[in-house]
Amino acid sequence: MGWEDKNLLKNQNLPHLHKDTILFVTDYFPENKIPLVLKQLQTVDEDIFEKLKTVQYTNPQTILLISIFLGYLGIDRFMVNDYGLGLFKLLTCGGFGIGWIIDIFLIQNKAKENNFRKLESTIAQLEHVDYQ
Repeated sequence: MGWEDKNLLKNQNLPHLHKDTILFVTDYFPENKIPLVLKQLQTVDEDIFEKLKTVQYTNPQTILLISIFLGYLGIDRFMVNDYGLGLFKLLTCGGFGIGWIIDIFLIQNKAKENNFRKLESTIAQLEHVDYQ
């Protein structure tokens, strides 16, 4: 996300979203999903919003470092719940080195997509529990 895009986010009317929350969203979720994430966070109840703060999300920068140093063992893929590819990389030494190099460029997006799916499922679960 570019500098101009982050400034646009600051100028949006985001009533109960703190500046740190907006920065967290831009770092932990895919760029194309950021407006959707912000809209979801704005529309949830305060109780659900507070519970969402306790959810553990995968840090894309940490996953990148793990991918660089241990990606040939598939550990990066295991951490983003991609067990099949993780096992393949483990058994083939990072896909004979090729998969390891490719993952260095792709793993952050995979972690961000995982975070987005986790947010959506958590919101759905919390709203379902709230209505019962």
